Amino acid sequence: MPARRFGPAETRRLILQKAYELFEDLGHEKTTIRDIAKACGFSAANVHKHAGSRLDINEAVAARVFDERLAGARAAVMQRSSAASRLEALIDFMGRSATKASVRPTKHDALLETAGCGRWSAANDYRQGLYGLVQDIVRLGAEEGDFSVASIDVSTRALLMALLPLTSAEAPLRAWGEPEEWDLDALKAFLLRGLGAGKGCRSVS
Repeated sequence: MPARRFGPAETRRLILQKAYELFEDLGHEKTTIRDIAKACGFSAANVHKHAGSRLDINEAVAARVFDERLAGARAAVMQRSSAASRLEALIDFMGRSATKASVRPTKHDALLETAGCGRWSAANDYRQGLYGLVQDIVRLGAEEGDFSVASIDVSTRALLMALLPLTSAEAPLRAWGEPEEWDLDALKAFLLRGLGAGKGCRSVS
């Protein structure tokens, strides 16, 4: 049976899938273009032709991992109805993710840390996605009268700054000490008080 021929788009997907798997197994720093080419069954030149440079591949894989993390956060949030419970769900999800990355870091966690420290476009896109998710929560709370905030954008930025240590793309996970020292319930209560939860006063945008 003749070998299957892939189109450009399918070839790129194959390359990035193999890179994703190798980065998860070996780490992005130890994986070579030759490793990726071997896993795909073709030459290193083909890898460069269809997926670009090594940095391009790193960025694409990091973007996929960031998208997976953001999708998980969004799914956790959307299981709740009120703005307060959505914020609590987001903090719980981020806390679990940060604890896992701190206690048993994966090779993908190392990739995200590199992306965050290097200000890769994938990390910037993740920040924007997280900003949008938090902003939607604040806006919902303001519209339903659950939060009392003067500015949705200012409140969103403040929340993200408070949650910074829980995102491996933004800051060292040890910023709050060991995971067993993290008091997420106290954090949730403090942030909800800061948002004026339950005061029934609508915000201005």
